[in-house]
Amino acid sequence: MLNMHQTIKIRSWQTVFIMIGIVLLPLLLLINADFGLAIIVTIWYWELLYSLSVGMENIPFLMFLLMFYLFLLAAYVDDQVFHYSEGVVLFDKNITNHIYWCLGISLIFLFIGNYFAKYWHINKINSKTSSLKYDKSVLNVSLILFYICYIPYIITGILHALYSRTMGYTSLYLDDITILPYPVRLIAYMCPVFFYIFLASLPNKKKAFWPIFFYIIYSIITLFSGQRADFVINIIILIIYLAFRNKLDINKKWINGKLIVALLVVAPIIAILLNFLGQVRLGQDTHYNSFFDAIFSTLNSQGVSVSVIGYGKEYEKSIPNKIYSLGGIVEFFKYNPISETLLGTRGFSGQSAGRALNGNLFSHTISYLALPWGYLHGRGLGSCYIAEAYHDFGYLGVAVWSFIYGIIIKGCNSFCDKGVWGRAIILYALYNILMAPRSLADAFISGFLQIQVIIAFFIVWIFSNYSFSKAKIFNTNQ
Repeated sequence: MLNMHQTIKIRSWQTVFIMIGIVLLPLLLLINADFGLAIIVTIWYWELLYSLSVGMENIPFLMFLLMFYLFLLAAYVDDQVFHYSEGVVLFDKNITNHIYWCLGISLIFLFIGNYFAKYWHINKINSKTSSLKYDKSVLNVSLILFYICYIPYIITGILHALYSRTMGYTSLYLDDITILPYPVRLIAYMCPVFFYIFLASLPNKKKAFWPIFFYIIYSIITLFSGQRADFVINIIILIIYLAFRNKLDINKKWINGKLIVALLVVAPIIAILLNFLGQVRLGQDTHYNSFFDAIFSTLNSQGVSVSVIGYGKEYEKSIPNKIYSLGGIVEFFKYNPISETLLGTRGFSGQSAGRALNGNLFSHTISYLALPWGYLHGRGLGSCYIAEAYHDFGYLGVAVWSFIYGIIIKGCNSFCDKGVWGRAIILYALYNILMAPRSLADAFISGFLQIQVIIAFFIVWIFSNYSFSKAKIFNTNQ
C-alpha cells in the first residue's frame, strides 16, 4: 500500500513538471522574453526533465546542464524574465541572435550525442582488467601519496589566499607565485590526481571519509583566493562520485534524499557567500537589497561566459586565424620541456599582449580584444567551448563539438563498468567536462597532458604494480 502511494506521488510530481514544460514557452513569450531565449530555455528545461526522469543513471549530464544554465543562460534569464540586468553584457540584435543560435544548436546536439550514445554500447564496454587485490594496491599507494602531497597542497592554497588578500585577486593571473620552489609546487599539484585515483579504487566509507574531508577543506580555502568555480566543481564531482557508489554498492547508501534536500537548501546560501567573496576581492559594493537581489547578482556574476560567445562574433575579424578548440593540445606540444629544449620554443606566463595574440588559448585572445586594459591588469573572461568551436568551424563546429561532448558525458556513466584506471580517468576528466561552458573545448584531453598529471598516474601505476607483484610472490611462497 505504501509503495502504491509513493508511486502515485512520484507520478503526480512528474505530471507537474511536464505541465510546466508545456506552458513554459508561451509563458516566456507572454512576459516579452526574446523568442530565441524562450526557445532555448524550453529546450534546456525538457532536457533537464529527461535527465531527472532517469535519476542517477545520467547524473553527469544532469550536472552538465546545471553548469550550462549557470554559465550561459542565467544572466539572460535574469535580465529578460526577472528584469535584473546588473552585470549582464548586452549586444546588438545580430550578435544576440548569433548567441541564441549557438546555444540552441549546442543544446540540441548535446542531447542527440548523449541520447544515441546508449545505442553504441558505450556504457557496456567492460574494461575490468584489474582484480580486487590489484585495486587494493592502487588504493594503498594513492592514499599514501595523497597524504604526502596534501601538506604542500594545502600550504599552496593558503599562500594563494594570503597573496590574493594582500596583492589583490587579479595579481594571481599576472604573476606566478614562486614562494615555494618548483619541485614542491609540482608535488602539490599532483595531490588532486592522487585523490581521484584513490576514489577510483573504491574505498569503503570509513577509508574514504578523511581524504574527502581534507579535500573539501582545501576547496573551501580556495574560496579565499577567489577561485569560486573550483569549489563548486569539486563539490559537484564528489556528488557524482557518491551517486556512482550508490549504484555500485546497492546495499549501502553513499548519498540519500535527505542529503540532496539539504544541499538544495544550503546551495543558495553558499552561492551568495561565493559571490560576496568575489565582490570583496574586487573591492565592489556588497550591499544587497533583498535575498532575491543577492541570488540574481550571484547568477549574473557567473553568467559572464555567455558574453564570450558574443565577443567572439563581434571581434571575429580581429581574432588570429588559429584552431583554438585544440589550443590546449597545441600549447602542450609546442611548449612542453622537450619541445622547449629541442626546438627552442618558450611558453607564455601571466597575461600580456604577446600571449593573447601569439598564443593558442582563446581565453587570452578574446579577453585582450574585449577588455584590453582589464586583461593586462589581471582580469579575464575565460573561454567557452561553443565560442571556440564557432570561431574554428562555424555553426557546424558548434554542432560537432556539442555532439562529441554529449557522447563523452554519456561515457562517464560507464564508471561502474570500468577497471580502476578507467574510473580514475573518468573522475579526473569530469572537472574539465563540467567546466567546458566556460573553458577550453579540448580540456578533457589537454587536462591529461599536464606534467603533474602524467607523473602522478605513472608513479601510482609503477608502485601499484610493484606492490601487487610482491604480494603475489609472497602468497605463492606461502
